[in-house]
Amino acid sequence: MQPADQADDPEPDPALKAMKFRDLVPPRPECELIGVQYMSTATPGFTQEEAFYEAYTVEASSLTDPWFDGTGILPGDTFLNRVGYEWDQIVSGCRSTDPQILLRYDTNNGKDAQATKYVAPSGATVFSTGSMGFSFGLDDWRFSGAAVSPADSRLQTFTRNVLTDLSNVVGSAFGQSTDGNGVVQIEVEDFQNATVASNRSWSTVAEAAASGGEAMFAGPDDGLNVAQNYEQNSPRLDFNIDFTETGTHYVWVLGRAAGSTPGSSDSIHAGLDGAGPATARRIQNYGVDFGWSSQIAGGSRATLDVPSTGLHTLNLWMREDGFMADKVVLTTNPTTDIDSLLASFQQGTDGNGLLEIEAEQFDSNTSVGSNNWSLVAEPNASGGEAMFAGPDTGDNIASNYAINSPRMDYTIQFNEIGTHYVWVLGSAAGIQVPSSDSVHAGLNGIEVPTLKRIQNFSSNYDWSNTISGGGRATFDVPSVGVHTFNLWMREDGFSADKIVITTNPTFNIDALLNPPDPDPSFFQDAGPDGIVDIEAELFDAQGDASGHTWNVIADVSASGGQAMIANPETGANINSNYSLNSPNLDYYIDFVQTGTHYVWILGRAGGATTGSSDSVHAGLDGVEVPGLRYFRAFDAVYDWSGISSAGRATMDIDTVGTHTLNVWMREDAFVIDRILVTTNPTSDIQSLLGSGLGGVGGASNSASAFSMDTNLDGQVSPVDVLLVVNYLNDPIAGQDERNGNVLTTQDVDGNGVVSPRDVLLIVNHLNATSAEDEPREVARLLDAPAVDEALAEDLYLAPPVQDAWFEGRRKRNRVS
Repeated sequence: MQPADQADDPEPDPALKAMKFRDLVPPRPECELIGVQYMSTATPGFTQEEAFYEAYTVEASSLTDPWFDGTGILPGDTFLNRVGYEWDQIVSGCRSTDPQILLRYDTNNGKDAQATKYVAPSGATVFSTGSMGFSFGLDDWRFSGAAVSPADSRLQTFTRNVLTDLSNVVGSAFGQSTDGNGVVQIEVEDFQNATVASNRSWSTVAEAAASGGEAMFAGPDDGLNVAQNYEQNSPRLDFNIDFTETGTHYVWVLGRAAGSTPGSSDSIHAGLDGAGPATARRIQNYGVDFGWSSQIAGGSRATLDVPSTGLHTLNLWMREDGFMADKVVLTTNPTTDIDSLLASFQQGTDGNGLLEIEAEQFDSNTSVGSNNWSLVAEPNASGGEAMFAGPDTGDNIASNYAINSPRMDYTIQFNEIGTHYVWVLGSAAGIQVPSSDSVHAGLNGIEVPTLKRIQNFSSNYDWSNTISGGGRATFDVPSVGVHTFNLWMREDGFSADKIVITTNPTFNIDALLNPPDPDPSFFQDAGPDGIVDIEAELFDAQGDASGHTWNVIADVSASGGQAMIANPETGANINSNYSLNSPNLDYYIDFVQTGTHYVWILGRAGGATTGSSDSVHAGLDGVEVPGLRYFRAFDAVYDWSGISSAGRATMDIDTVGTHTLNVWMREDAFVIDRILVTTNPTSDIQSLLGSGLGGVGGASNSASAFSMDTNLDGQVSPVDVLLVVNYLNDPIAGQDERNGNVLTTQDVDGNGVVSPRDVLLIVNHLNATSAEDEPREVARLLDAPAVDEALAEDLYLAPPVQDAWFEGRRKRNRVS
């Protein structure tokens, strides 16, 4: 409040007196805060009548601003009767940089109006409407009389974009999966904005059959059908989504006809950024029970086109009152099997019907009262994390736990029916161990007596398949398809780490927990650099995921003439949970040194768009290692990279012996040729390659295990002999040698000449190696380059080595 006379203000400090900020000493003009300030009034007679308000015109140069997305506003568009009865304008020199003008009203007397935005040094974005009449464009309510100019949907969408941006909803927006299916899952009651229209609205209702126990009901139910102009005339729900993929998205809505007349309450509209395209109009075919539909009138699929990555708003409009919406899913996958699409876990087909689930990878986590499941770091847990039932106050929920206990849900695609056995890996982690040593499980939200009180856990992580009374923890799967496995707290203080489900009543859970080390195919050099050199195509195991796989390709530019490519090329980018969602390549390595190891990858971008196929992940023993996440800096030609998202690509080897190096696809169409692991922190990969591993120079005068590895696959085998023999029998190679262009890898003794001596050095090494010590790679020679088999017969090889070679050739012939 400003005193009638400044002298009436007893405040002695002139900077704090109750007066206009711009008149303080020193002045603090309003434009320093909001970018504009009131200068004068130009409405005739200083009237508040809307009819005398002026028009705002869009600033054409600002139409690229995201705040105008989806508004339909074009250059030169105006908004009638929106400037008045008081307005603000930019004061030149008030700020170091004038704000951006979004809307403007120009006069010939300098009494202009501007709606503006600017970014403060703090990073905050500041928006000013510049006019009191701006709000009249948002609805038709007036303090007296009727609206002269009704609400404008363009201005409503613009304002929604502004508020969405300023409220920073990207952080709270629904995310899109990066598993190749581009799934967005939304509980409809978790909307970010709801509007009322035609005396109808969406309201939250308790619905036992709904996902999460709640749904949204369009009411009141008296038979209204909004088939046209629903963007303006129908109540709407908004959901902010941070999209990572563009293009066609298929829309699924889980709902039911809940009105008094089911046939008149069985459809709904969808749209994007305030626009309702025909491709998502009238999603229909609902009954009185909840069901999924992705079909619009005429039988076509309901789709939306996402024009750009980033924040967009999904809209749901009532078509018929009485409709009840429970859940909505967007996906880039055109499948018509929504249940399989949404299943997070797939049952194995190995004869054990095996499912392995990390407890922290739940699909939903529901708290009850103060009790909840929370993620905790656990160094002794599988994956280093577990789920803790808290708070640890001694609560024990022995009955009615489906209602009274916090629950975690896991959506599973079951491929087998009948009896399934459940194992839980957990720990009594509470203050009182005996009071925190049990947990309940169930199926499809229902308490299953044979899964009640799985117990006998200690303060260490233990497996248990025992329920109260000593019986086995089992449940019955009634049908093939998607079902939801539930885990409820019984006693707080319990820590759940992992769940295993199997159809095998004699399944060896200890073997799963402590699997034997695989036989290594690659062996670390005992030298100071601790080098392991791996050809990518000589993997020990591989796995497919998210519709992608790794394939061997012939590539003359690759080391050894072959490489591995992630197929198919769909533009997929898997940046999280890639150990589950991405195809893998595994390499079994016998490490003789512990501590920090540096990893290098030789690869290239193999896709049509280089920037969309130029990265890959790695890991150790099936675990995502931060130091090996997101190898980058690759181009369209082969190059080495030792850089991950964490800087230098590193991993820690905690024990000597066999470990598995994992490679996971990040972007499809990436091509990986070779991997180098070393304890040497050098950033000069050529200095490592020059040590007898390949590249230029570096051969020594005495043959080592690495100089004998002529094909650079990390092993010394008969193939290395045959490559040298082929070189000696190749007249072109002989010409190269006479010209001084000797291939280092064939010059085993490093004397600058490839000769029979180089063959004998490798043969003698192989003859001195027992069958037990011979690397398994010898038995996998079907992947080796084609050679003249007669030459192999002419060489004297140790019998076990010779047997392994010919067995490999026989396998190769069978495959071909």
